[in-house]
Amino acid sequence: MKKVFTLIAMALVAMGANAQTWNFSEWEQGDITETKTVDGLTVYATADKKVTIDANKKTYNDVEYTQRLKFGGTGSGPDTEAPSRFLQFDLPAGASVSIIATSASSSDDRTLNLATETFDNISATVLCVGGELVELTYTNEGDATTAFVYSAKSGINLYAIYVTGGKTPDDPVVQPGDLVIDPALPITFDDWNVSFLIQKTDVKAGDKFVFHVEAVDVDGWEWGAQVLPKSNADWNNLGDALIPDADGLATFEVTDEYAAVINGNGGLRVQGMGCKVTAVDYVSGGGGELVIDPALPITFDTWDANFLIQKTGVKAGDKFVFDIETVEVDGWQWGPQVLPKSNSDGWNSLGDAVVPDASGKGTFTLTEAYAEDINANGGLRVQGMGCRVTAVEFVEGVDPSTVTKEEFDLTQGWGTWNGSESIDYNADGTLTFHSVAWGGLSKWLGGVDWSAYKALVFEYAEPTTVATQAFVQYANEDAAGSTNATQWADAGVTSVSIDLDERKNAVNQFALQAADVSTIVVKAIYLTKEGGDNAIRNMEVETANDNATYNLAGQKVNESYKGVVIRNGKKFIQK
Repeated sequence: MKKVFTLIAMALVAMGANAQTWNFSEWEQGDITETKTVDGLTVYATADKKVTIDANKKTYNDVEYTQRLKFGGTGSGPDTEAPSRFLQFDLPAGASVSIIATSASSSDDRTLNLATETFDNISATVLCVGGELVELTYTNEGDATTAFVYSAKSGINLYAIYVTGGKTPDDPVVQPGDLVIDPALPITFDDWNVSFLIQKTDVKAGDKFVFHVEAVDVDGWEWGAQVLPKSNADWNNLGDALIPDADGLATFEVTDEYAAVINGNGGLRVQGMGCKVTAVDYVSGGGGELVIDPALPITFDTWDANFLIQKTGVKAGDKFVFDIETVEVDGWQWGPQVLPKSNSDGWNSLGDAVVPDASGKGTFTLTEAYAEDINANGGLRVQGMGCRVTAVEFVEGVDPSTVTKEEFDLTQGWGTWNGSESIDYNADGTLTFHSVAWGGLSKWLGGVDWSAYKALVFEYAEPTTVATQAFVQYANEDAAGSTNATQWADAGVTSVSIDLDERKNAVNQFALQAADVSTIVVKAIYLTKEGGDNAIRNMEVETANDNATYNLAGQKVNESYKGVVIRNGKKFIQK
């Protein structure tokens, strides 16, 4: 007995969270004479180079097809004068493609191409044999891309395209193949007594069930397509009914409460009305709400005190921000600090102690290793000394491995240290700083955490005519009792870079200073990533092209000046 198409389509859905099928047996018959898109698949055709959908019965792997798409000739790409006879669709990262095809000629074997990113970047081919169906398969191991399908020469007929698996940027962790749905989908809801059960019982807060929904007309029902997640025990509703979006997707996000109900009662019971559910995707989410045991506040006047932040699903770049108050402890001289530790048996420290900034905020930024430890051991164990922690906030961050540098906006928000100085915000995005001696182009931050960064860089649009200096003020003092750090740059350079020191978890402000009255056009100010390839760039010394001579203060001097001078970016002693 032959299997119907819908059964194998549902099997393919179970293989991946982003299943997409184009079965040409379901398309309207006729000639396609202009470019059109059907369910995300774009068919390129013209009146002279048409693509045709017509009747033709063939069976492949027990699936019976009743129609085909006929290319009718060689594909002409999107960059040609008349793009035609090819298909285009989005291909998610990690997704697999299967294309069922045959040669349009019973005696001439022809090559079917699958290209990715560009029309000419051929990633897979299959030789289509006349008179029988073959299958082209390809898995996209790279980032999400665009796929192109076309004949390398002459006519080829397609019967279906399947795309399974993969991930999307919004749902980065997909767990395919672990949903059991009873009864099997699709299922039509034209009566509230109809339901199906998703037999999944290891869900957690932040996970999502994404329903693929098609609208169905039901007599007397005026409220449109909707899906209703329910408990599998007493059939209480889990939240409000879900309304599908323009793409036919309705998303149910699991809370801690819903997770307990689903896991404790054998899965998620689903009803609906005025719709047909054709598939369900399960997407693993962010690990749930922040649970702190014991409840805060907690005072640290002994190292034996601790609390556990029960938060998993964290990643590199995320942050835990502690609200910290100072507490006097006899014999403790090192000020308030919080120490993040592993919740494993070893209780190893995760990095250095976190010291609060001037506002009482202490920030712990996760590396990949820290995130792995926290996820594996049920959360983050926290000790401290000389302080009271009143609250903890979890801030989702950007994975630092994806960041090379963080640029500051030069079009607004800058200040100066001297009332005689001024700033011009330029139309090209640069900033012109009209300086006085040892004033400053400045930005106040108030204790921001720069732990993920290595250096602060100022870049100039042209070589400076005076010496300049990068300035960073930390919230905490160094061993000498200073909160300041500086990096000098001689006149004639196009950038200055200052390394951030161990106090970078709390930065109050930074500034660019000039040794004398000058005009400096700043084209970029940015932080470089900790450990990145671009961590520090050396100052580029360029010729000022005026053969002028300057002293180390950046002031122009004549030939009678004695001492160390700079000319055309080079330093020497003038006698």
